[in-house]
Amino acid sequence: MNAIAALFALLTVSPAFGQDDPEEDIFLDEDTDLFGEDDDDLEIELDDDRLEEGDDLEDLGAEEGDDDLESFSDDEEDEFNLLGDEDDTEMPTGPGVDSADAYRQAQERAAALPLDEAIQMWEAYLVQYPQSLFRTRINEDIQKLMDDLYSSRIAGSGPAVDAMAEEVLLSQGLHLDNMNPRSRFQTAFEWGAPAWMNLIVDYEHAFSRNFSVHGAIGREYAGWSATPGVKWALVKSTRTQTVLTLMTDAHLNLNPAFPGLRPQLAFGKRFGDTLDLIVMGGGELEFRDPLGVVATGGAHITVHASDTVGVFFETNTHFKNFNWEGDVFTFDVLSFGMKFYPQKASVESTSRKDMEVNLGATIPYWAQYWQYHYGSFMGQFNYYVPN
Repeated sequence: MNAIAALFALLTVSPAFGQDDPEEDIFLDEDTDLFGEDDDDLEIELDDDRLEEGDDLEDLGAEEGDDDLESFSDDEEDEFNLLGDEDDTEMPTGPGVDSADAYRQAQERAAALPLDEAIQMWEAYLVQYPQSLFRTRINEDIQKLMDDLYSSRIAGSGPAVDAMAEEVLLSQGLHLDNMNPRSRFQTAFEWGAPAWMNLIVDYEHAFSRNFSVHGAIGREYAGWSATPGVKWALVKSTRTQTVLTLMTDAHLNLNPAFPGLRPQLAFGKRFGDTLDLIVMGGGELEFRDPLGVVATGGAHITVHASDTVGVFFETNTHFKNFNWEGDVFTFDVLSFGMKFYPQKASVESTSRKDMEVNLGATIPYWAQYWQYHYGSFMGQFNYYVPN
């Protein structure tokens, strides 16, 4: 029995019975497919999947028109501010404090203005923003503009003059108040029928090109009076030849005695060298019993026939006692005459006129309850003090 089992075992392991070579069992043929599919098919499917994934990754930036992730990040930074600010504008931090945006806008405005107007604009800016974050820089800019202004020269055949001294040479009215701040001395007389006599003395001192104070003594329709006051030119431009002035006078009437306050706004413009136009209007409060309200105003036109001679026309209105039971008191006059500009030989005559003489007549064209005079002759002399 044992012999039979040993013979069966020998037959089963013998090569003679069709068993493959052991080496061929260990090393598989290259074409052998362990998974039941060709290797070529498997490789193609894997490559396609990887290509599709790569395309998806590249398309993340390509859909936005970017070449790479770096450009994608740069565009995102341009579109969004990580700090949460949409612009560089700085907001004011307290009363009287400006912002960078307000300062930049002021710089743009100043760059388009002449030197004198740019200085005025910056001074007004510091009044509006006394706690300006850029005060030091603005003061430096003002000083530079002042240096440039003083180094400028006015065209003309006479000696050079600082541009800061250049004036808008508006005419002086006969009855209207002077509206152009300048250092000036004035004296005048008026004689009318039947019994009207008026003497006027007025001195004005300009502390700056745009601000002056004055004091006058003369006879007004309410009686002899003293009239101190101030003038502030809100606009005074040699480029446009315009002046806009706020005037406020304290009227101290002597007989009868009462105080008054007279604010007025005046506008003047010079058209070339041939025409001056002045318009003003305002009112007065007379602190008396009862309280008096006066409306005043007027207009003035001068036509310059030459550098030394001109003719003028002027109207002046005066209304009061609006609350009276009868008609309103009024006295409105028309004045006309000639102007003369004597030249001072020692001062440049082409750029400044230091003297002005007015000779004219006054005729009432509307009067109600007025009995002072029915017309008058008037002479006026003005001397403008050089600054």
